[in-house]
Amino acid sequence: MILPAEFDELADRFLANDVAAGDLQLLENLLTSEADLRRRFVERVRFETHLYKVASLAPACIQFQTEGVQERRWLRRKRLPRWLLGAAALLLLAPMAIYFGRREKHSQKNSESRELWTYQAGAPVYSQTAIADLRGNGELDCLVGMENGRVLAFSSVTQLPLWSYETRGKIEARPAVVDLQGDGILDCVVGSENGKLYALSGDDGHVLWTFDTQSAVCSEVGLADFDQDAGIDILVGTDRGEPFALSGKDGRVLWTSKPRGPIQSTPILADLNGDHVMDCVECSGDHTVFALSGRDGHLLWTFEAPNAIRVGSQLADLDMDGVQDCITGCEDHFVYALSGKDGHRIWKFEASAPILSPPAIGELNKKGEMDCVIGCADGHIYALSGKDGSKIWETEFALDERGKLGVQIANVVLKGNPQCVVSMANSICVLSGKDGQKLWEYQAPNKLAFLSALADTDGDGLAEIVMAGSNGSFSAISGRTEREP
Repeated sequence: MILPAEFDELADRFLANDVAAGDLQLLENLLTSEADLRRRFVERVRFETHLYKVASLAPACIQFQTEGVQERRWLRRKRLPRWLLGAAALLLLAPMAIYFGRREKHSQKNSESRELWTYQAGAPVYSQTAIADLRGNGELDCLVGMENGRVLAFSSVTQLPLWSYETRGKIEARPAVVDLQGDGILDCVVGSENGKLYALSGDDGHVLWTFDTQSAVCSEVGLADFDQDAGIDILVGTDRGEPFALSGKDGRVLWTSKPRGPIQSTPILADLNGDHVMDCVECSGDHTVFALSGRDGHLLWTFEAPNAIRVGSQLADLDMDGVQDCITGCEDHFVYALSGKDGHRIWKFEASAPILSPPAIGELNKKGEMDCVIGCADGHIYALSGKDGSKIWETEFALDERGKLGVQIANVVLKGNPQCVVSMANSICVLSGKDGQKLWEYQAPNKLAFLSALADTDGDGLAEIVMAGSNGSFSAISGRTEREP
């Protein structure tokens, strides 16, 4: 009996054309005889990309509709001659190769050829986009907050609206997506400048519950099980500086903590004190980074910076002690790495200008260590070693009118070393995570509010880039510079 992990490794080697003849026969026999493994393989394979490879195996795949849910089923059939399968594959792939070759040649001349789809929301966008399968049909949907107070859900496949809800207050933070009711339906939690937090059904946008924070909510919420009831709870910070932990089921208060400076960044969550409950790290407008116990909200530690910290932070185990540490940027030009255990400084790095964008965390060089990429107000971008803060590489962009660069890390071009996706006022640029070399740049047709989200919307294993324009337009672009064979 083959173990699931061994089967997954075998399937991955097959898709990478790195499987021996004996293993290929083993894979074919397993798919022919084991229904569970066939289903596992279906979920692992992206048939739009690997159809011609899968055609060389005995089973065949079809897609059909059952009760409104897209399912994939395997049907057995008699094995066709290899030469006939090969000829069919060539007939299938030849037009695709010509098409994609022409498309890529054109994309090198005109960056707009990267565009996959567009959507017009009808009002300026202030929040980043959440991307999730709200309807449970295997298709990704987009969820966003608007300047006019509207929460909008639309399909990334059809670009048709699904539902909307009016909060009557500007929304600046990305909606959080989570199953609050335990019914298998992803719901939405979002805060508004009208001083309320809303829990909405992801199915149709109806209100599940609301909570009055009595102060504007300008940050994304955190999600964790604080009361250990096997449900997801909510952590929200307010402009008054007061954090609230709320039950995800009904919005009742689990605990609150002493108000500090305004909280305008997303809380980050990890078990910092070893009690098996997720704790939270927040950045506030009074120059402090502080950690609170997720169990009851008591203060674990604080770190006071010389200047304002408005950009939020990220977590990674930098000193390899088994506890997640904190990386944040400050307006005093420094990047700080703080111990998750007690908040002491592990290292700091002096940048060339104030840091006004959140750091991005990722493994840039495949060394098993998490690194940090951060943008500065003068257009510099630094990649730093998470271990000691030493500079890995540096690059510079012309300063945009906002005075800040947004950076995210993902595989958007090719699989392997991750890439850095940099957003500016009028363009998106992708850099190699290994050395900072520019891979491509896209000039947006409209001024960008920000890079909105990275998500694999077409199932090819690479993230597409979803951008939000300041005029309320959305567009998704492909990050590929070449097509994989």
